Amino acid sequence: MTLNTKLNKFICIVVIVRENKDDSLEDLRIQLADYVHWYNHIRIHGALGYMSPV
Repeated sequence: MTLNTKLNKFICIVVIVRENKDDSLEDLRIQLADYVHWYNHIRIHGALGYMSPV
């Protein structure tokens, strides 16, 4: 995993937490799990021929 990938993941987590600071911890866990699912199963990746990583 490149540094850029790690930074992008970290920034996304920070944004989720900041935008939803009034939500419960369980709500934040659900949103983070949704993001991780999207990142690992849905997003397309140019280096993989514009296919999802999984």
